[in-house]
Amino acid sequence: MMSEMDAISTAAAEQDAAPLTPELKCLGGQTAPADLGPSLARILLLPTAAAQHFAELLGAHLSDDATDDQVQVTVRRFCRNHDADPEHAYGAVQACRILLRGAARWNVLADEFVQDVAALLPAELRQPVVELIGPYYNDSFPKLRELAAVRSLIEHSQVVRGVSWRVDVLKHSEHAVEMNVPVVTLTFACQHAGEDQQISMQLLPAELTALRDTCNNILR
Repeated sequence: MMSEMDAISTAAAEQDAAPLTPELKCLGGQTAPADLGPSLARILLLPTAAAQHFAELLGAHLSDDATDDQVQVTVRRFCRNHDADPEHAYGAVQACRILLRGAARWNVLADEFVQDVAALLPAELRQPVVELIGPYYNDSFPKLRELAAVRSLIEHSQVVRGVSWRVDVLKHSEHAVEMNVPVVTLTFACQHAGEDQQISMQLLPAELTALRDTCNNILR
């Protein structure tokens, strides 16, 4: 009797011979390349340990613009650690990157993502693949959408990515002595055109209160 893994291997081999090339929402309505479905199906050929840690491999380069060579280095290290076939792992991670990043780019809903995945695969492979990569959609979609928003902004202007603060007391200057005025320093960590920058500003209590009120109004 054929084992489940043998059946999966047979189905994957048959798909390699006759790949499905549907139009996908994750590709903006374009036709899927012939190798996308077979590459995606290889996730089912990973050993249990590798499948359980696949999210680590996927997360390593899901949101960056790594080259194929960089991805392959990460894949080889992953496969040494989890006794997996690099060809299977590389095909699966690249297919998942294409689909998940495409879903974020084209604002593909969860059920539409599942439909795209199913359309790429023969019937017997659809459910096990969807069960494996469905959680990756739920985890990555909001993060990739946020990253897309940041990238859309940093191409044109400074984007604040973090804030730190400090409180000092202004005592003396050439203008007056014994002032004892609290002064807040806000330092904004910014990104622009791929460069990290810092911008610091000092606020007196009245301006700090005005800033707080402004933020409260915006967040209502």
